[in-house]
Amino acid sequence: MNTLVQLFGEKKVWLNWSFEPKKNTNILTKVPKRIDGSNGSSTDPSTWVTYKEAFTARDRFSGVGLVFEESLNIIGVDVDKCLNENKEPENEFLKEFIKTANTYTEISPSGKGLHLFFQGSEPFDVKANKRPVTGFEKYPVTEIYSCGRYFTFTGDIFGEE
Repeated sequence: MNTLVQLFGEKKVWLNWSFEPKKNTNILTKVPKRIDGSNGSSTDPSTWVTYKEAFTARDRFSGVGLVFEESLNIIGVDVDKCLNENKEPENEFLKEFIKTANTYTEISPSGKGLHLFFQGSEPFDVKANKRPVTGFEKYPVTEIYSCGRYFTFTGDIFGEE
């Protein structure tokens, strides 16, 4: 898959995001943001912009995000805490999965997880799906989405130096 910016940069499917504490906790969450600083939404297209607009505004936020919008026909897999200190997968299954998938894969903002992007669709909308995935049981969270959500976008392509 080409880079996501090449494929979707001109489409209004991008937003910014900021680390903010969850209500009444010190736990940080990634809140979608409009370029004006107000809260954005992964389900409200009026809050989305092009990549260039989001990238230009990035210094006011924690980063840029890509919305899983149905017309993009992409599926995202988020595997948390799966990389070691050398940014290598912790087990052979994951190494083989990434190699076989041969898809756009980037390192998440934490530097410890991966986002894999696949072209295609599921037979159903994959929203808020935090289910156990065979082979990924070791990882605390493996999420799979095809619409109604967003992933942070780092551009830190896995496997490139």
